[in-house]
Amino acid sequence: MSHKLTRIERLDWAAKALGMRQYLSLSTGFWFLYLLLSSWPRWPHVDWWVAITLTSAGLATGMVLLRHRYAILVLSIAQLVIGALFAYAAVTGPRTPSNLVFGSFYSLVWLITGSWLFKKGKHFAAVYDGGWEEELAQLESWLVKLHRSGSDDNVEEVNESTFVRGKRTYRFLKTPDCWAIAVFATGLENKFPVDYRIRELSAVTLENQPDSTLGVRIKGTLIPRGQKVKA
Repeated sequence: MSHKLTRIERLDWAAKALGMRQYLSLSTGFWFLYLLLSSWPRWPHVDWWVAITLTSAGLATGMVLLRHRYAILVLSIAQLVIGALFAYAAVTGPRTPSNLVFGSFYSLVWLITGSWLFKKGKHFAAVYDGGWEEELAQLESWLVKLHRSGSDDNVEEVNESTFVRGKRTYRFLKTPDCWAIAVFATGLENKFPVDYRIRELSAVTLENQPDSTLGVRIKGTLIPRGQKVKA
């Protein structure tokens, strides 16, 4: 971090890390399945690049299960390695159109998601390294209210449904000096959010829409319109 973070920035930094706990829970099953399907039909005779893929997947799975603070970073590195190996296989394998197209596609998917995870992993590792206990405790207490969403909790709710992201529920808790924003999969509002952010009071405004529903504008972006809370 190049500058000293303000209280709101520290809370938002910690909220992004807290939101990644849901990703860790979901990714455990994926990496177990990927490791199983990749290794079962090939052992003991595997190519060197398959062995590297399996090693990366196995290490990532172990870190996820242990909930280690570097788990997200290890996941990102594993995905970058797998993406690079898909690219290698596409270039060195049979020069058929299907091999080039699918190899390039899978390579891009793994590389892009790996890059995205690497950025998230830096937040996760920094926050769970210690010194953020006060922010995490505050965020947990706000999350209780966001789960409950009672009339006395000062929580506003907006729903959206998009083809890409499916159905999501945005909940906004107004505190004395900021907004706590949690995004849930609709119907799973009592579970951990898929995204959790903190914004200044001036960054969020409530708007009544023409159809009498509530809209929330976050730094110029209107929710709901298929828009995610942006960094």
